[in-house]
Amino acid sequence: MTYDLSHLPVSVRPQAFGSAEDRIRQVHTAHWVGYPRADIFLEHFERLFRYPACTRMPCILLYGDSGIGKTMILEKFARAHRPVYDDKLGQEILPVLLAQMPSGPDERRLYGSLLAEIGAPFHTAERLATLETLTHVMLQRMRARMLVFDEVHNLLAGSQREQCRALID
Repeated sequence: MTYDLSHLPVSVRPQAFGSAEDRIRQVHTAHWVGYPRADIFLEHFERLFRYPACTRMPCILLYGDSGIGKTMILEKFARAHRPVYDDKLGQEILPVLLAQMPSGPDERRLYGSLLAEIGAPFHTAERLATLETLTHVMLQRMRARMLVFDEVHNLLAGSQREQCRALID
C-alpha cells in the first residue's frame, strides 16, 4: 500500500512511518512556526547583532502578554547563532548568550546565572567584584557579541535601586 504524503514537506515524510511513540514525541516537541510580527523582531535582532562594536551598544526590550511566543523568538534567534568551536584558539566561540534573568534583581545572582549558562566554574560565595570580573573576562574570551535575557520582568521584584544596578552594569 502506498500513501499520498504530498501534503507534507519532503523533510518530514519519513517521520510518518515512525512508530506511534516517535510520532507522538515529534508532535509534542516545540516547533518554530513563523509569522510576520516575529520575523520583524528577528530581523531587528539580526541588525543589532551586526551592529559595529562601540562603547554603548543599542538594546531592545521585547515585551508582551504571557504565552505569545517571546521566548520562542529569542530561542529561534539564539539557534541561528549557535556556539562554534575554534580549533585555532582551542575554545568555544559564543556569539549569542541567551540566559534567564534570576527571580530577583540581585547582581550576584545575575552574574552567577551568566557564568552557569556558559559553564564557567565559580563559587557562589565569591565577592561580587570577582563574579563581575570573571563574567566580563569569560564573555570577552568567548567573543560574545550579544547578551539576551529572558524573563526580564523578574527585575520588578526588587527596589528601584536594585533594578538600576542590575540594568546599568
